[in-house]
Amino acid sequence: MIDGEQKQPAPDKQGFVYKGTTYVPIRFVGESLGKEVLWDPDQETVWVSDDPGELTLDDLGITDAVTGAEIQLGMTREDVEKQLGEPVNEFAGRYNYDGLQVYYRDGKAVGFIINASDNETDRFKTTRGIGLGTPYRDVLSQYGSPRGQESTYGDFYDSSIIYLFKDEEGILEKLTSRLEPWDTSKVYYLSMNVFNNGNRTIGFLLIGDKQFAMNSN
Repeated sequence: MIDGEQKQPAPDKQGFVYKGTTYVPIRFVGESLGKEVLWDPDQETVWVSDDPGELTLDDLGITDAVTGAEIQLGMTREDVEKQLGEPVNEFAGRYNYDGLQVYYRDGKAVGFIINASDNETDRFKTTRGIGLGTPYRDVLSQYGSPRGQESTYGDFYDSSIIYLFKDEEGILEKLTSRLEPWDTSKVYYLSMNVFNNGNRTIGFLLIGDKQFAMNSN
């Protein structure tokens, strides 16, 4: 009984009692409580997080808290600069719009980077409100369970969280392993570095297609 409502596992996934302890499938319990349950086979880890609901390509966009501009992957450079103005500078193919780095391929935006070293404010955020200074737990509430978490070496960050998505006609399907077969033109990354501080806040954020993400590591 969960919140007064009876829940029943699938016939082949029934619970059992062994030596005074009741064992029930974690996916059944998590999903019955409205959580998202994800198995990361690469790290042999079960993630249980808030269910973010349906995710779309729009959820990988960027908003500007100062001007209200919204930037999406696939936009032309001309359309981006109608929203953000001219870039402050350009380095190695990345155009810096006062704290938001945009990478173009064939004239279209294929990657965004927001880095604490380039920003004095939290002006730029994802369309789900995640940006510099956002607590790690808020990321999980907005995007659910990630593909995994990796250790980050250095004095500033303690870990990196990674989401992989496959575009299925505008709906983002989470990928649980880097080894899954992909049409790479439809695979997108959302990754963030977490500051080594008490609140575990975000200090670096990357959004982009697979080619951009792999070249940015």
